[in-house]
Amino acid sequence: MTPLFFVPVYIIVSFAKTICIVAAMGLLHGLVIIPVCLFTLRSIQQRTVNRTVENEEKETMLHVNGSTTF
Repeated sequence: MTPLFFVPVYIIVSFAKTICIVAAMGLLHGLVIIPVCLFTLRSIQQRTVNRTVENEEKETMLHVNGSTTF
């Protein structure tokens, strides 16, 4: 791809720049953006699950103790 930069025809230079930009954006997304998004979504999901489990445990303890507060 590098030799295409040295040809003075505009369409070839434009095509080569486009390919390089697409490859760089793909690399950026693959190494940074997608892993950060997946990590964030997983941590949000884990927090939600933990809160649900804690609420269910509290409700179970209330029913076991026989105390109901409304």
